[in-house]
Amino acid sequence: MATKSKVSSKFVERLTASNESIKDNRARIIASSASTAQQAIIQKLIERKNKLELELENLYDLSPGTTVSLKFAENFDATKWAEAIQNAKIQLANLSIELKIANDTNEEWFGKAGD
Repeated sequence: MATKSKVSSKFVERLTASNESIKDNRARIIASSASTAQQAIIQKLIERKNKLELELENLYDLSPGTTVSLKFAENFDATKWAEAIQNAKIQLANLSIELKIANDTNEEWFGKAGD
């Protein structure tokens, strides 16, 4: 009498997977993709904020290139300088708000980092 051998392969396993198992796998993949997308938003905002903070720091550097140079004073436009600082600070404030919202959204949908 011949016994039936059970063929076990990934193909058969996937064909016989339960609805729950399939949904779990899909949910895990979609959740990972969404989390990655949210993290990308946060990272992009952090990079923009860092760049803007460096730009602001450069605006704060009022020293001439050398201790004997007066060229900075010759080419200095106070209005442009003040407007550049004002605009940078407004952008920085807006970015800080955007970053807080992005982090709050991340925590709301994906939990705190390390969860």
